[in-house]
Amino acid sequence: MEEGDFVLIELEGRDVNGNVFDTTKGELAKKLHGKEGPLLVVYGKAVLIPGLKKALADMKEGDEKEIKLSPDEAFGQRKKELIKVVPLSQFKEKGVIPAKGNIVSFETESGVVNGIVKSISNGRVMIDFNHPMAGREVIYKVKVVKVIKDEKEKIKALLSDLGVKEYEINDKVIKIKDRDKLELVKVNIAFLLPQYSVEA
Repeated sequence: MEEGDFVLIELEGRDVNGNVFDTTKGELAKKLHGKEGPLLVVYGKAVLIPGLKKALADMKEGDEKEIKLSPDEAFGQRKKELIKVVPLSQFKEKGVIPAKGNIVSFETESGVVNGIVKSISNGRVMIDFNHPMAGREVIYKVKVVKVIKDEKEKIKALLSDLGVKEYEINDKVIKIKDRDKLELVKVNIAFLLPQYSVEA
């Protein structure tokens, strides 16, 4: 696997008790990834947990492997500083009524972060921003379905992954019809295939 390779992978992540928390199949895949089927990963540029990145490094098309990962190779150790207390009034201002176990999202300077509501008392909400699998060993099954080398195939895979169905490629210009996705496509193309430009 080389830096910048476009790779379609199937995976299943489970805890040591066999509970599946990540997959590319079934309803859970649709809930987590917005679709069922192989995920597009751009090797070296995608945000992958360290153990998965290391496993993919020496895999090629058609390879399959199962790996057991320590917390440091997976989602890291649990951190006390990622447990925050937020005033209940902050939720009420947005018309949100938090409940224990709910997943809540917050905008930060580095993007959107999700947390789980742990408790609500005395007008305060305790939220845990640690990954649900932080501090735990996990087991991943991963399969490299396809390694995409052709430039046009890379564009097709990326646009499909971003939910763009109608487009044209003229020379180094990608024309898409879905204006709602224009900025998203521009950012991704600029990062992954900078030799192309995007317009609606």
